[in-house]
Amino acid sequence: MRTPGVDRASRIQTARSDRLLDATAAAQGTSPDAILSQLVRTIPSGRVGTIDDVADAVCFLVSERAGYVNGAALVVDGSKSVVI
Repeated sequence: MRTPGVDRASRIQTARSDRLLDATAAAQGTSPDAILSQLVRTIPSGRVGTIDDVADAVCFLVSERAGYVNGAALVVDGSKSVVI
C-alpha cells in the first residue's frame, strides 16, 4: 500500500518532521511508524537522515578541503534523488 506523498519526500529527522509525521499518521488513521517505514523503503541508504548528516556536509563545505568546490549543489538525502 502506498501512502500519498511518501515517494516524493526525503527526510531529515527533526522535531518539526516528527510533528508532521504524527499529523500525517493521524490524518490517515495509521501509526507514525508505519508511515516512516514506508518512507525508509524509498531511501536507498535505508534510513532517514539526521541533523548530524547535514552538519557534516556543511562542515565539509566550509572547510579548506572543499576549497576547489564551486557552484555545486550538495544533496544530503541518502541517495533518494540520485541523478545519473
